[in-house]
Amino acid sequence: MKDLDATYDPTKNPFTPIESGFYPAHVVSFGTREVATKVGDAIVINMTYEIAEEAGELTQLVYEMDGFEYKLDNNGDKIIVKNSKGGSQSTKCKHLVGKKFRDNGVFVFTGNESSGRNRRYYDFLSSLGIKLKSDKDGNFPLSLLEESDVIGKPVLAKLASEQYEKDGEKRTAWKVFTVMEWAEGQTLSKDEIEDDLPF
Repeated sequence: MKDLDATYDPTKNPFTPIESGFYPAHVVSFGTREVATKVGDAIVINMTYEIAEEAGELTQLVYEMDGFEYKLDNNGDKIIVKNSKGGSQSTKCKHLVGKKFRDNGVFVFTGNESSGRNRRYYDFLSSLGIKLKSDKDGNFPLSLLEESDVIGKPVLAKLASEQYEKDGEKRTAWKVFTVMEWAEGQTLSKDEIEDDLPF
């Protein structure tokens, strides 16, 4: 082997894992598709969210890593890295800024038979700052979101991991599972959003 001016220090891992939680983001992609379910016809809304620059000011705890896996203590808990004062070490979430995450989709059930199943869509609209008014019977008439309604909208997106199996191998994907209104967030114009998604 030829000598190199290089070393490996296992204590200096450049990988910063994603931690579950809410992060400021903007909607950057929108699509719909019609599906038939056991409880009736529905429209599924799928969106992609880009983590905003403001997320870079958030902090997360630093845990001991073994490559891309967490080191665990005897109880199966993640081991927090200590700082020079003996407290918990933390780092800013700059590694998330600009990353894009898809959601699992929000269903809108059409027809009156499944109207009670539209609570998630109703809550989702509220999370986007869209307030609905009830009719004289106490029902909330729903309209279908369009791309122009949501592209650039600021939200607090909850990231969490989801495990799935592909080709007999277990894999992990990070997705947006729910959103909340980001009251202080600024709506981005379509020009400010890069249209470089791989799908």
